[in-house]
Amino acid sequence: MNKTTRSEMFTPEEISIIQARQLRKTLHHVYERSPFYRDLMDREGLLPADIKTLQDLHYFPTTSGNDLVREGDRFLSVRPEEVADVFMTSGDRGAPLVIKTTAQDMSRLAYNEQLVFLTAEVQEKDIVALVVTMDNCSMPGMAYYLGLRRIGAAVLRLGQISPDMFLRILDRTEVSVLVAAPGFLKSVITQAEKENINLRRTTVKKLVCVGEPVRQADFTLNPLGALLARTWDAGVFSTYSTTDLSSTLCECEAGCGGHLHPELMHLEIVDGRGRVVPEGEVGEICVTPFGITGMPIIRYRTGDYSFISGERCNCGRFTSRLGPVSGQPLGNK
Repeated sequence: MNKTTRSEMFTPEEISIIQARQLRKTLHHVYERSPFYRDLMDREGLLPADIKTLQDLHYFPTTSGNDLVREGDRFLSVRPEEVADVFMTSGDRGAPLVIKTTAQDMSRLAYNEQLVFLTAEVQEKDIVALVVTMDNCSMPGMAYYLGLRRIGAAVLRLGQISPDMFLRILDRTEVSVLVAAPGFLKSVITQAEKENINLRRTTVKKLVCVGEPVRQADFTLNPLGALLARTWDAGVFSTYSTTDLSSTLCECEAGCGGHLHPELMHLEIVDGRGRVVPEGEVGEICVTPFGITGMPIIRYRTGDYSFISGERCNCGRFTSRLGPVSGQPLGNK
């Protein structure tokens, strides 16, 4: 296995200690600096000291993208001059979200994505093609680039590109890893068939898929994922990320869910009333990222649905893993 952070190999008990410490730091930060969370906690009669463990977190109300849209800069927990970058979501689920980040947040983002690519065993020797946008205030492309640079891999920042142009570039480079939406990779397959190009003969060894699911609830590849693996003869890695979380989860080569990074995020699966459901049961993904200084969020409901798998992974990690994601309830696993 490639390099991992020490915390990813900790026991569940040690991981709980790490996350409880990170949670307390986050709660103190938002109570002192975030107008939105200060008012919320005062209304609920909560103080940071009231939530000492991860189990106590269920007393804290959930928030959502609607709160971010409505309250905006009341989530901001730093002085305006400390903002280093501003990201926006696409708005395909409603009004675009504006996420303001500090220099510290950008470093955290780069570290998170470094862990993501290490989970997929991307190495310094790899040449990685990023077929994701880095403009229009988009976070993912920037995040992936920063993480790959921390690993030391070479990066081709291709952005939004046509399948035929992509094939021309692929023919002139030695790309070993592709980071792209599965739908785009499928369109490349179609174009390659038109041009009688055998994608199995390219140098590509890994497909890191973003934005669309490639696995089913039992962790087997769905039809699209199976097509990609078969046609490219490459490893397929599923990811989950949203701009509002400033975080990404990626599966390892075992292909059994996106690994949590304990020092950077606490993950819950909740029902319609915000109550945590049992492990393995499908519910809404609810996330508390750690270490964000600009616009922290706590118990943030993403609008996506999945389940948590907690048994030790075949790769050796003890970290919880997020199952395949849907935009709506799936029923129980």
